[in-house]
Amino acid sequence: MSVRRSTGFLATLAVVIVLLLGEALVRVAETVRDDIDTFGSAHETFPWYVDSPELGWEHRPSYAGFIDHDWREFNPQGFLAVDTHQLTDATKPKVLFIGDSNTFGFGVSTDKSFVEVVDGLLPGVAAINLGVNGYSSYQGRVMLERHLERLKPAAVVASFNFNDRRAANGEAESDGRDYFERMYRLRNGALNRVVHGLEAVHLYRALRSVMRRLGLIRAPVREFSIAQLAPRVSEYDYRRNLAAIAAATRRLGIPLIFLSLRDNPLDTGALRKGIASSARGDHEAAIEYLTTTIRARSWFAYLARIHLVGEYRARGDSAKAEEILLTRDTPPMFGDGRSIRLDSTYNDIMRDVARDSGAELVDGAVVLDQDPFVYIDFCHFNAIGHQRIGELLARRIERLLAVHKTSAAAVPVAR
Repeated sequence: MSVRRSTGFLATLAVVIVLLLGEALVRVAETVRDDIDTFGSAHETFPWYVDSPELGWEHRPSYAGFIDHDWREFNPQGFLAVDTHQLTDATKPKVLFIGDSNTFGFGVSTDKSFVEVVDGLLPGVAAINLGVNGYSSYQGRVMLERHLERLKPAAVVASFNFNDRRAANGEAESDGRDYFERMYRLRNGALNRVVHGLEAVHLYRALRSVMRRLGLIRAPVREFSIAQLAPRVSEYDYRRNLAAIAAATRRLGIPLIFLSLRDNPLDTGALRKGIASSARGDHEAAIEYLTTTIRARSWFAYLARIHLVGEYRARGDSAKAEEILLTRDTPPMFGDGRSIRLDSTYNDIMRDVARDSGAELVDGAVVLDQDPFVYIDFCHFNAIGHQRIGELLARRIERLLAVHKTSAAAVPVAR
């Protein structure tokens, strides 16, 4: 009996030792690999964001690291570290910038973002960047409600468009408190913690990689219909969010500027030609242009499918229309979908809200589309584009603050 126990114990010990050695070898190999790869995967294991039941995600306090290929630093409150002093500086009027990755400065270094360009051009103003990658107008509205009265800015610049138009997997997953709270509970539940715990085991990751290469683990392939998709923020809710931003600033007597931006015209050229061809009745050309966009697998492929479905239905070919609706792409999740609405539709809404609320409107396309090669992808632009947007905004902000100051001085003080 004792011999059997000793044998079992030794066998178990041997298995444990083998596993530990395997884990050690894999860790050494991965450390070498990460040293060779300058950027590594630090942003995946220690991301720049934290989950939020209110906003979906927020900047990770005190984060310092790469976001894409550019270094970023956040202070303990999650603001950009470069703005730390200006947040408490009472000697300068503050201008708050709320927005998405374009406002944040995706694709350029912090000092090259159009917010920092404004900061440099207007030394008497403190430009505060509250832009966050992936944010929609809903998240921006909530962000502004959180900081507006505390920071007491002299003006606010708001810019949202692309993320609002991105696909969500049905209206139940559109941006809002209910969806963000549901995702927060899911991502921070016990099961998800176990999965993340396994990710810390290098041997587990190595075995999974080998099994995938051998075809022993395969991702399930299934089709889904783009008819089930909805924008992260509908046209109706986009209007409501912008109107709420305008109302909040107007209530406190704070001037507001809406900055409208558009998609890369080079990336959307075939899509727009297809839509224009359809409008003038050239349906054969429309089908060709829209199909070109789909085959390019661009960020606007779903939008092209939506319009292409209309072309085939108009021809009475319902079978082909249904075929176009189906795709084997991974269904969108938590804000990562492709665009399913035209930028012009949402820019028209922004223009309407600006007119109705008395807010200023700055059209970024005026300077960006002069040279479409400033775009680095489907909607972001390089440092030249940021410089041009910054100069455009600086002129408008300077004029707006001067007018606002004059108007305030003209108001008689009650005695």
